[in-house]
This record gives sequence, structure tokens and C-alpha cells, in this order.
Amino acid sequence: MGSGRMARERCTISFWFLIVCLLLVVLSIVSSSLGPVSSFHICFSSPRLKAYCLGSGFDPLQARAHDLHGKALYASHLEEETHTAKERLKAPGTVVMQENHIYYKLSDAESNSTSMPSDPKGSLQLQESATPRNQSAEEVDYAEREVKKQIQKLRYVAQSNTCQGNCTNVACEGKGIFVYDLPAKFNKEMLEKCGDIFPWMNFCSYLTNQGMGRAVHELGPNWYSTNQFSLESIFHSRIKNHRCRVFKEEEASLFYVPFYGGLNVLKMNFNGATVSAKDQLGLELVEWIKTKSSWVRKQGRDHFLALGTISYDLRRSNGEWGSNFLELDQMQNPIKLMIERQPWQMNDVGIPYPTNFHPNSDEDITNLQSKLSSSNRTTFISFAAGGRPKMKTNVRSILIQECVKNSSLCTYLDCKAGDCVNPATVIKLFMDSEFCLQPPGDSPTRKSFFDSLVYGCIPVVFDPFTAFYQYPWHLPEEGRRYSVYIDQQQVKQGKVNVLDVLSKVPVEERREMRRYIIFELMPRIIYAGSDSKLLKFQDAFDIAINNLLHMVTRDEIHRIST
Repeated sequence: MGSGRMARERCTISFWFLIVCLLLVVLSIVSSSLGPVSSFHICFSSPRLKAYCLGSGFDPLQARAHDLHGKALYASHLEEETHTAKERLKAPGTVVMQENHIYYKLSDAESNSTSMPSDPKGSLQLQESATPRNQSAEEVDYAEREVKKQIQKLRYVAQSNTCQGNCTNVACEGKGIFVYDLPAKFNKEMLEKCGDIFPWMNFCSYLTNQGMGRAVHELGPNWYSTNQFSLESIFHSRIKNHRCRVFKEEEASLFYVPFYGGLNVLKMNFNGATVSAKDQLGLELVEWIKTKSSWVRKQGRDHFLALGTISYDLRRSNGEWGSNFLELDQMQNPIKLMIERQPWQMNDVGIPYPTNFHPNSDEDITNLQSKLSSSNRTTFISFAAGGRPKMKTNVRSILIQECVKNSSLCTYLDCKAGDCVNPATVIKLFMDSEFCLQPPGDSPTRKSFFDSLVYGCIPVVFDPFTAFYQYPWHLPEEGRRYSVYIDQQQVKQGKVNVLDVLSKVPVEERREMRRYIIFELMPRIIYAGSDSKLLKFQDAFDIAINNLLHMVTRDEIHRIST
């Protein structure tokens, strides 16, 4: 009867799937008496992330990561570039992915690695009863098709939006944006108490200048020491000055909830907060907003949040890491703009990490484009990252070894040793480089991926979830136009030499990729200053807001979610 119980738990009770779920329950009950039936449950997984799961007979949009005992606590932590020398979160009962199998870590002593390697199809892993098994080609193909379907629905929003260039001449009538004036505890107080966010560092300097950080004068104007977790403050500052902002709820079609949920969960995670304390502020926000008539009218479907951390940190279903904010029933309808989305959540939309360049005018952008396109790049390959000394088979460790061994072709900046403290050091290196290695960090995505694009360096990607399934509004579907993809499994198995692969990319192909990155892509992935006046270009903020307005005015939110 155990398999029948599992099938019943996985069924999402909805009109469309009720018949399928009932059939699965019946089949599972029969299988428990007749013998095992080969049903499957496939999960995309990466370090720090819950598994992205789907299987025969349940709705991938509502999938949650579960092991056989209902536990899904994965080792979770932040980028090495910002948080060094911190202990990894490891707990008994953690599900550990290795190759194509799942193992259960019974104690800390039994495993020193929380690495969860991916395979050529995007970190596919299989969960089936208690026995690990390699997934079949059919199962892999099915999962890959489902991921692409979900991301394509989000791409449709941008493709159907007729406002593709700068949209400052488009009337705001019927497109009003209302910004909630939340109690200070939900945002302002976090900025005022910024010194308490991380116990080992003062984070306040990164939140100055409306979240852009302190100015980096040696690089000239428009350059700042911007942290990867500063999105909430940057977004809030920009939207306050948006030309379509309205101050009466009844005049709005789009509602922004300026909750700094990312900063809050970071503070809670690294200051020893209890599980209930981590959830408290999110629960208080829900209580505050659900009484608003503007919320009740569409149950939040015309609302959105911009959250400056990855989806995993706000989707705790078991264990102790993170909060359960995005798992709350009231948070299922709003759109969540995030630096890393959960691929099975259609209302999670990935938007770029903030980088260090924040222009104030079109001229600032064209000046940088001219500088980047004329630069003489003397470094063939560069890699700026912190090492993983305890993870010898981690692709990052392998790349560091290869880079150091071939120093004539590759320059390595050891962020763990402090080489990346000065952002100017990294920026200058990337501006001088042909290729920038971008393996997964503590999650598939990296701020450094967007840094390399902004500075005209071709990113080398090793995991599809680093970019291809994350940013449907800001990056084109054809990843080969702006990046080189090398399967990390091939690298780990010694079947591919990264330096050899990159050496074979024709010079003319590199030039065309760089031209596309500098002149087509770069303006779309930067965040202009809060007082900027862009007339020719749309930046990352503009693209996100214009697509949100397009969605709510055409009721696209409901369409892509069904």
C-alpha cells in the first residue's frame, strides 16, 4: 500500500487532473498487491536547489521536491564571492545526488560533499521507490520537453508585446502602477538595520546609492560596487519614479508589493533564527495585504514582487533553510521577479542579477559599447570564482586546476583568497578577456554570468539552468548567440578539455558573438540609475515592467498559468 499512498500524495486536486489522479491511485493500489510497477519521478537538481520534479500523472506546475520520507532539505548556501569561510548547511536526512542515483546521507560523517552533478540533459535525476536507477532516454526527453514548454510560455509574453523598443512614447492610460506604502518593517527598517544582515560583515555599503553600492571612482562615473542581493532596493527606487505610477489604487492595473523578502531571509538564515521566526514577516505581510480591496478584487493576480534572492531560499517545505513565504497559498497568484526562478513555477520570472554598471543616459550606454567593441582583448580565458577544495570532482574545482595549469591561456582570480574584493579588478579582467568561465556556483545561476556579458566577455556555460531556462524576457532563446555551452558531465569525466574546445571557436564567430552581446544584449540586462533618462534603450527594469503591464492589461497572467 506504500506506493498507493505516494501516488495519492502527489496528485494535485484540480478539475483537469482529477481523473488522471484517480486512475493513478487505482493503479498504484493494484500494483501493491500484484508487484512493482515501473512508474517514474524525474527531478532536475543542483547544489542549493530543491529538485525540480515531474513524473507520470502529476502536474509539473505544482510539483514539490519530496523524498520517500517527505523530506527535501538540500544543502543550501550563498555565493563564495560574497560569503567566504562559512560552514555548509548539512543535516542528517539530506538527499544527496550523485551521478544518476539518489543516496540518503545518514550522518554528517558519511559525506563531505553536497555536490549534485548534472547530466547532459540538465541535471536530470530519477527517484523511484528505494532503489536508484538510471533514467531511460524517454524519461529524460519527456522532462526536457516539459521544461522547454514552461519557459516558452513566458517567452510568449515578451514576443507578443508590441513595445519592443523604448516605450516612453506609449500612453500610460489603463496602465497605471500602484506602489504599496508598506509598514517600515517590510523594507525601510531592513535598510536602516543593514549592519545586522550578515554577522561577519557590514552590508550597509552595498545598499547605499539606492542599492547600487558605493561608487567605484577609478572606473569613472556610472560604476558601483553592486552586490548580487541588491535587487530589491534597486527595483524599489526605480519604480518610484516610473512615469506610469499612480497614487490611487482604483487608477492602477498593476500593483507592486515592495517587500524585501530576500534581505529578510538572508538575515534570518545567517543569524540563527528559528523556523517560525523565518516565516513570521512573510505571514505578517500576507495578513496586511489580504484585507486590501485591490488585492481581493483579483486575489493578487495583478500584483508582483521583486525579490533579491533565489526562489529556493523562499520555498522551504521541509527542513530549516529559508522561509516558506512563496509556499503560502496567498503567494501563488502574484508574479515573482527573481534573480533565479524555480522552473516549475510559472509565476516565477527570472530577471538579471544587478551588475556594476548603472548608466544615467543613452550616451552612457553607447560610450561603453564603443569602449568594449574597440578593446584589444589580450586574455584568452578568465575565471573569477572561489574554489571548492573539499569537492574534488566539482566542475568548478576541475576548471580551476586546468586554468592554473595553463596560465598562458587562462587567468584565474581566486575570490576566496580576496582577489575579487575590489570590483574594478574583476571588471578590468573581464573587459580584457575573450571568454569567461561560468560554471554553477552554489546554485545554477551566477551574478558573474551577467558581469561577463556587460563587459563584452563571451560566457562559457556548463549547466542549462545557468541561463537557458531562467531569463525568458531578457535573453534570446538561441543560447549560442551569446554563449558557449559545454556539458559539465563531459568535463568531469575527462571527455572534454575546455581550453581545447574554446581554442577551436573561429575568430569570426567570436567577433559576431561579441558584437551581438555588446550592441544587442548588454543594454537589456543592466539596471540604469534611479534618476536615469533612457530614450533609446530599454534596460532590465524597463523590460520587466513593460512585460508585466502587457500581461495584466491582456490578462496574460491567467493564460500562462493554466
